[in-house]
Amino acid sequence: MTCRNGFIFSHSSPRHKLTLCACLGFAFGLLCLIEVFPVSGQSPPAPDTVGYDEGISRNAQQMLAEGKQTFRFDTFGDKAFWGDSLKLHSGVAELGVVRR
Repeated sequence: MTCRNGFIFSHSSPRHKLTLCACLGFAFGLLCLIEVFPVSGQSPPAPDTVGYDEGISRNAQQMLAEGKQTFRFDTFGDKAFWGDSLKLHSGVAELGVVRR
């Protein structure tokens, strides 16, 4: 590839040069817009935020408590199926499983 007159694309058509300049201008303009108008969700929380980790732990504990409650006591509307159709309670009683 030869370089004439100090410009590497001297053998290119004017349309190629215009396309290259337009792409570079668009990329530069996009970078400027990102710097001027940053998205609020992009920045990580500040390390000096005191309650950030505590809030996460509190939310995790609350979700675990809700999950235990749902797992232990919610029937999702199929209590009649397990009790009336399958007689699951009688099978559990025959095994001698004790409810705590």
